[in-house]
Amino acid sequence: MIRFIIKVFTLCLLSLAISTPNLWSSQEIGAAGNGSLLFEVKVNGSWQKLGTVSFGKEYEVRQLDIPEDVIQEQTTLRITRSGELAAHIDALALGNFTPDAVTGENINPVSALSKLTLSDYDVLDMGKQIAVKFKTDAPANSLSIRARIEPPEYHIIPFEYPTENIYQEINQNSAFHTYKLDSRRGGLHLDGDLNNEDLKTLSFRTFARSGSGHPSGYICGWVWNDDKNLYAAVDFLPDNTMDGDKDFCRINVKTPDGVRFYRVSVPEQRWGKPGFGYTRRTAYQHKTYEFQIPFTELDSFNAIQDGSIELAFTAYGTFAEPLPPVIDSFTEPAEGEMLVCNPSSTVSSYHPLANLWAERDIKLTETVGNEAMVAFINKQTVGALDIDCYEGGSGTAQIVYDGPDNDALNIFYGNSWNASNFNRIELTNVRNTGTQPVWVDIKLYTDFGVNTAQSSTQTIAPGSDPVNVGWFFSQMTATPGFNPSNLNVIQLTIDNSFFLPCAFLTIEEIAFSDTPLPVNLALFSATLRNEGVLLNWATAAEQDNLGFYIYRCDNETDAFTKISPLIKGQGTTTVATEYSFLDKSVEWGQVYRYKLVSVNAATGTEEFGDELLVAADRSNITKNIPLYYALDNNYPNPFNAGTTIRFAIPEDNFTRLTVYDVTGKTVKILARQALPAGLHTYLWDGTDDSGNPVSTGAYFYELVAGDYHETRTMSLTK
Repeated sequence: MIRFIIKVFTLCLLSLAISTPNLWSSQEIGAAGNGSLLFEVKVNGSWQKLGTVSFGKEYEVRQLDIPEDVIQEQTTLRITRSGELAAHIDALALGNFTPDAVTGENINPVSALSKLTLSDYDVLDMGKQIAVKFKTDAPANSLSIRARIEPPEYHIIPFEYPTENIYQEINQNSAFHTYKLDSRRGGLHLDGDLNNEDLKTLSFRTFARSGSGHPSGYICGWVWNDDKNLYAAVDFLPDNTMDGDKDFCRINVKTPDGVRFYRVSVPEQRWGKPGFGYTRRTAYQHKTYEFQIPFTELDSFNAIQDGSIELAFTAYGTFAEPLPPVIDSFTEPAEGEMLVCNPSSTVSSYHPLANLWAERDIKLTETVGNEAMVAFINKQTVGALDIDCYEGGSGTAQIVYDGPDNDALNIFYGNSWNASNFNRIELTNVRNTGTQPVWVDIKLYTDFGVNTAQSSTQTIAPGSDPVNVGWFFSQMTATPGFNPSNLNVIQLTIDNSFFLPCAFLTIEEIAFSDTPLPVNLALFSATLRNEGVLLNWATAAEQDNLGFYIYRCDNETDAFTKISPLIKGQGTTTVATEYSFLDKSVEWGQVYRYKLVSVNAATGTEEFGDELLVAADRSNITKNIPLYYALDNNYPNPFNAGTTIRFAIPEDNFTRLTVYDVTGKTVKILARQALPAGLHTYLWDGTDDSGNPVSTGAYFYELVAGDYHETRTMSLTK
């Protein structure tokens, strides 16, 4: 899962010493990491094992005990890397002595000796094996090593400038840096060495946090030109390892027809030259990039408009940005905050200790009861959000994430999150340990409150195991201009207004996600038959799906119970599949709620899906007529040739199905006519009303039938 998560990263230099009275008692130092280094000492001409030391992706200091009787005037150690994962050593010390000589395959002895002397991020990529010689004239009984071993796989989240582009693909809607031609003139020595260039006027300098074990640091960039070429240079300070063709830097140039990409790496040097060296901006060796792009190339794509060019920069190490931060990990004080709400009123507060990036305001509103309603926020659980409502009236708890305004009564629109690279928002590990159900929903605000997206309400049954509750952006009721790239406010409402005041809800975190779900549900509907309630659902795709269960709640206050056997799924497939289940145990005249649950074949866990409310009224039994209005997700989505849109109307009605662009402009009217009750399907081929193909991007489709109105989003790619 790729999640939008706030975390606090702490670099801790860990020093471990294990006493070993016998030299040949092998030492195993450090918890299991990405790999280990084997240390041997040369005694009387042969290598004897000292022990192995494990390292993870972050730099750590480890210590091995060395018996004093093996320390000589010259002591030689051999270090061997296990496995194929790259190992980087920052510093070695035998007691108080630094190395005197370093040898190894493809290693420069002078450079290697300099790198291992100081703990300064100037690291040695040790290859498979190195030998290190120490000269000592005093006792030394421990070896200190500061090193890291890279993980087998990295999350590839590159640095982006402008930084608004982090966590999203670069396209014409991305942020760009405007360079005015001739604002800085000069040439370029295309040799990968920035020390040969006259780099005075910075085009950008921004701090990048590392999520990959590399040092965090500044990234600097320059842009200039002469009569023939556009030049650029990037000093990529955080990338202190040389990883061959894994490393790259790219200039993204905006043109009227899209974005052109000019990439430089070790194997790709058409547009420039990579380097790995020292600059005056830091003391350790790191990656640099130089670019030379001819104007003849840029002019062929009309990239220069009104004497300016729009540029964005992308760079990847294996230095990577951290995984996207969590909106709120709920780590405020464990003793919690108590709100007392008088009958039929509202009380508010804010968390002064909350992270300012996602500071949250809390508003409690009593809707039922004649006594004061009391709620504890974070009463018991550290690292989770606890809402404990008791004593007297019932109501709603509303938690608003809107940035550092410290104002619980008004919504503040100065904050901004970019969630355009994700497709849904989730509440993770939600559990209701109270005795009554609780309802939750999410509302998102963009563009300073001009546009919103409202989720459906989901029920958290009491006494259930922890579940993840999520809403796809495409399934939320949104205004036509809703754009998740500019989220200002996230509003979570927890509602127990219609139940006794015994709700206790725990939520681990709120997170954005784009991880593929086991089931991509395209439809979940119900029709009444003489035999009972017929449930129909369709999947657009399935991944590790063992099958489905149907759960039913017989009245509004009961918990859901399983009423079906396992309905076998398709495992992993991208082929659309339809399913059905007939509930024959209904009592006519009752109202039921149904929930569809998929089972993950790999873990056996149940993923709670959509919910339906069905009134079992015999008078409504009509063959294949839907019970309610519904607009389904288009399929496929994203799409590049055509996509299918299906909707249900329970009665004859004048119906309009319209496609809009992100500005709210009408692109194409797919239906504008009186339609009979039933299921209806339309195809949009990616053209406007004139038959012209439209550009890549996000679009909205809106269904209006009588008083029913719903909007969903879709993405066109080419």
